[in-house]
Amino acid sequence: MKIRIKNEKWLVSFNTMILECDIEKNDDLFIVTFSLENKRIRLKTHYLDETFKTLEKIFNRRNSHNYC
Repeated sequence: MKIRIKNEKWLVSFNTMILECDIEKNDDLFIVTFSLENKRIRLKTHYLDETFKTLEKIFNRRNSHNYC
């Protein structure tokens, strides 16, 4: 996984896909928002690193089974 920030967007690269995320911080809570399959996904988390690790596992497994 690689993470870049470009024009205030977080670009998170997994094996075969890139998520363009908006990250907001409210007190000690982060809100991660991105589009996937024409749907807007919004995750709330206290730990960005753990959240991105979990997303990486999900997307890499999903792509390895050709579900995208």
